[in-house]
Amino acid sequence: MVTPTVCIVLYMNESHSEVSTEEYNRMTDHGGSLSMMVDCVIEHDLPICISCQALDLVLLENKNVRVLDKLRTASSVSFLTGMYSHALPSFMPECFDMQMAEAAREFDRLGVSRASILMLPEFDIYSALFPSLHSIGVDTVLLQHGINELHLQQESINAPHTNFVKLKNANDVSTHGIVTHGGSVRDLYLKMLRGVVSVEAVIDDMICQASKTPNDPFLTFLIDLEAIQINDSLSVFVEFAEALDRYQREGKLQLASLGSPDIAKVISAHFEKPMLSPTATSHWYLGVRRKTKWKVRDDRHVDLLDALKEENFFLLSSYHRRLYLWLTNSDFYSLLRARAKSPTGDGVIAILPSTKNKYQFVIIKSDFCRLEEIQHGLATLTSRKGLLELHSYTSLSAASKQKVKLLHKCFGGQC
Repeated sequence: MVTPTVCIVLYMNESHSEVSTEEYNRMTDHGGSLSMMVDCVIEHDLPICISCQALDLVLLENKNVRVLDKLRTASSVSFLTGMYSHALPSFMPECFDMQMAEAAREFDRLGVSRASILMLPEFDIYSALFPSLHSIGVDTVLLQHGINELHLQQESINAPHTNFVKLKNANDVSTHGIVTHGGSVRDLYLKMLRGVVSVEAVIDDMICQASKTPNDPFLTFLIDLEAIQINDSLSVFVEFAEALDRYQREGKLQLASLGSPDIAKVISAHFEKPMLSPTATSHWYLGVRRKTKWKVRDDRHVDLLDALKEENFFLLSSYHRRLYLWLTNSDFYSLLRARAKSPTGDGVIAILPSTKNKYQFVIIKSDFCRLEEIQHGLATLTSRKGLLELHSYTSLSAASKQKVKLLHKCFGGQC
């Protein structure tokens, strides 16, 4: 029996709307939960891949460079290509090239090598971007079931069951896609974090799901790092990492780093080899199903988009260009959704049923202080001043002041 291979991608997002600014500050402190998670992964020499935007790493450079150094020097850790900030290209399509150019400058300055695989925030990839991807050396994109819709460009009753697809747009520009598993494994992973199922149940399901696509070279599974903070489950993550190490040593599972040169060769060979089914060589059309939390609109949404679109990006200083790109982050819009669902900020209850008809729940809150940070950032941009200069800085919460001061430094300001 062939040992299944799984590529785990750890996803970082400094602007996650369900992680408060105060919690982000604690998470990235020396000795904070991020340090502990990274130490655990590296201690067990687990091959993993980091998906992040360049700003995530610049923030670490200025807040906790020890974590950054460990990530960029560990032989078992690789990085995917990312943008500068956590923005949705479909919201600000005119910014995509600017995002990628600024990201490349920062990744290179930090000495972080990236694979030619791109994961856009929230899998917000569409076919019109393919030419831009080619121009920056990206030949593969990550997708996810339930968000990205895939349709064969020819009629077929025997569509192949595969997570590796060839994509083509209407102008015959093509690229490769790898579909990450977002179904049962993700549900079990969240139950694991909430104490409903064991860590072994999650890993066993990874192995099961990998066996369902025997012609695929590996299964890709995405983990949101911030889910550990949302669920207050650092100890469970440590237990999960230890179990992954044990499964590897027992020969039940093989982990691989998605951004590594070895996996790049595997991906290339897979797409070049003859497929077992004629339909497997077909090209697929790509669609995006936007999540409901970005469908809300209110005055703040319109005001921010309009204000940014009125700015001439190329006339901005390097400081204000970075501030501009940060202001496009998508979690501002999910905050608006959260405010509509819970105007008082008490949060909403997320419930996961267990197999024993018991229920585990967690209250998910969004930090509305982030709305004030965004509004302060927009006022700073339009005034062409620094983040620490406007009077609105003095009215921010203590946690927001700490985060905004850090952003000011990341953008090139003097503290």
